[in-house]
Amino acid sequence: MASLMPLLSSTTGAIYLFVYLSYPEFFVWNPTQSLDPLLGWVQFTSTIAWFITMLVPTALWIAGSRFNPGKSRLYIGAAFAWPGVLSILHLYLLFRTGNAGFAYLINYPIFIFTDILAPVVYLQLWRLGRNQTSRSGLVKNDFLFDSGSAN
Repeated sequence: MASLMPLLSSTTGAIYLFVYLSYPEFFVWNPTQSLDPLLGWVQFTSTIAWFITMLVPTALWIAGSRFNPGKSRLYIGAAFAWPGVLSILHLYLLFRTGNAGFAYLINYPIFIFTDILAPVVYLQLWRLGRNQTSRSGLVKNDFLFDSGSAN
């Protein structure tokens, strides 16, 4: 299973990349041109978070021989950068307009993967990495964000 972790993470990252390339209008805009400046900056931050979630977890698994993603705060933080900022965006939209803006999930179902399923995949990879290191003789740490000897 350990050899599949980088492959699964790379595949998930590749799906993020293909979604970005398929729907650039969701991600590319000037935040200063928004009628609501705060919304524009939250959207801009979500784009940055998208790239963090797309690139960092995969890079950490690929570099796994020197860096253990299962023990890393960076990995779990990067894996949830996009869903975290997206949650803030939806809450802001709900507060401002009364509509959280989930219609895109029906119109573009691939976003169900990137917004809901991929974070679960990354979380499971992180958990498997933590269990893998505990079986190899390292101390297992059960607290979600306390990585003990994090890199």
